Amino acid sequence: MHTDEHLLAILEKYDGWMREWKISYAGKILPVREAFRSQQWILPTQQAIQILRNARTFAFAECTYRTHYRRCDHPLETCLLINDMADAWVEASKVQRISLEQAEEVLRKANVHGLVHQTAYNPEQYIWAICSCCFCCCYQLQILRQFGRDD
Repeated sequence: MHTDEHLLAILEKYDGWMREWKISYAGKILPVREAFRSQQWILPTQQAIQILRNARTFAFAECTYRTHYRRCDHPLETCLLINDMADAWVEASKVQRISLEQAEEVLRKANVHGLVHQTAYNPEQYIWAICSCCFCCCYQLQILRQFGRDD
């Protein structure tokens, strides 16, 4: 197997945060009613929409990992930033603010392409993004598959 230095660097960063008790896991695929394969649970669109409805502000960005790896032809515009992260990226002119309705449409578009929804947390344990991921590019899903990790 080819050594992916980028993925290993991300894994080491998250492992460091876990050793320092800043986070309890690198990413978590939430156990809910909708399954992707028999052993993997994902965040269904309705639950992702509920998270968005509890947020105060939204922005969307290109998927960092799909942009980095370019291993598939899934859409790039699938990462939804929320609250403080959305505000910071909008203020830095990196992304554009969107409405709740537009954010919901991003999720529906991701569904059409068979992408799975996951939340992204920071060390303070609050959700800052909902990403719609593919197994070939997403670092969290790659770590699960390649390293057998579920934390």
